[in-house]
Amino acid sequence: MRCTIAPNSYVRSATSLADEKNATVVGKSDYFEALTLSATITGCCGLNSIWKMSAFLQEGAASPFDVGLLDLSADIALVESFLFSNDFTYNLTTSEVEWVVGFEVSW
Repeated sequence: MRCTIAPNSYVRSATSLADEKNATVVGKSDYFEALTLSATITGCCGLNSIWKMSAFLQEGAASPFDVGLLDLSADIALVESFLFSNDFTYNLTTSEVEWVVGFEVSW
């Protein structure tokens, strides 16, 4: 389900009803539900940038809304041919942190 909450801003909810479908429906095999807030914003020079925050609910958790994983990402267009990407993931169960930074240059 996807809802527009403001121009270029969305809330998305994805729920898998079968364990074998988690990766396809939610994007992560260990989680049965994802709640995502995303937006496209105009950055410098009038270029679009995208940011996204997701919370993944854990399979087999003690309570119905146990968040097991948080994911924050941003794709920022610095100039027309240069994109900076950033993805930060925090696993609340294991306290593991992953931070991936990337650059895309096109001409």
